[in-house]
Amino acid sequence: MPVNEFGVNLDRNRYAPSLFDTTPHTCFCCLKIGNMERHEIFGGARRNNSKEYGLWVNLCPECHRTSPMSVHQSNTAAVRLKAMAQTIAMKTYGWDMDEWMRRFYRSYLEGDE
Repeated sequence: MPVNEFGVNLDRNRYAPSLFDTTPHTCFCCLKIGNMERHEIFGGARRNNSKEYGLWVNLCPECHRTSPMSVHQSNTAAVRLKAMAQTIAMKTYGWDMDEWMRRFYRSYLEGDE
């Protein structure tokens, strides 16, 4: 079984367990119960980092992509989730800001813009 650099087991798709509450069939944002979609909080070139460091959440289709307030349609919603992910990752992995920037290129914490 593959592991990330911190020794955390990755599943066959190279996902570490989420650092967030990922109650099965429950949306992280609205707590709706039903079919969920996995959302990697950081996409593009940082998608693999999201997977390997557990920076993903379960979202209902509305919170994920179909509602105007979804993380794929609302920059405010996306940045809020990224700030939460940055905070939890830095705390969990003991990263300072320089280490965060080396891995994710941008800070999402208020006052760091």
